[in-house]
Amino acid sequence: MAHARRKFIESRLNDEDRSDYALAQIQQLYAIERKAADEELSEAEVLALRQREALPILESLGKWMKQSFMD
Repeated sequence: MAHARRKFIESRLNDEDRSDYALAQIQQLYAIERKAADEELSEAEVLALRQREALPILESLGKWMKQSFMD
């Protein structure tokens, strides 16, 4: 996500609203990873957390990107 995040930071000059939205979604993903680290979750617990919390964000972000950038 760091590479994608960097590109959205760079794109803020051209499209601040869409860039900020994407960056906010990426921040939510980072927060999930921090939560896993802070709670010292096992690999299985991290996987379950990602599936429960990160997957819906990623799916939503993917749909948003397709709608926002393909039209």
